[in-house]
Amino acid sequence: MTFNEAKERTLSALTAFPDEKDVPKVQSIEDFEICVGRLSKKSPDTAAKLEFEIIDGEKRMRDVFSKPWEVAYLKFRNSDGTLRPVLVKFAPLIDEDAENEEDDE
Repeated sequence: MTFNEAKERTLSALTAFPDEKDVPKVQSIEDFEICVGRLSKKSPDTAAKLEFEIIDGEKRMRDVFSKPWEVAYLKFRNSDGTLRPVLVKFAPLIDEDAENEEDDE
């Protein structure tokens, strides 16, 4: 699968839930880009950080991702066409409510 094919599928998924508040509204594949996160090299003065590289849509996913658990990110466009920064929300690995109940016992 190419990244352009993945963008078509992503568009379908994004438009399937029009009332989603945490995801910007999109109407076409031109409204976002698929990126991969790459760690920058650490220097003595700075820590390594995640930088997002936009992938050419003609590239095949298997040629970009070397490991099956690598993650693709989306960069959405503002109304003026500029790309927004990537914002990521990770789901908690532990149910905090269940953990609080255990603490109460």
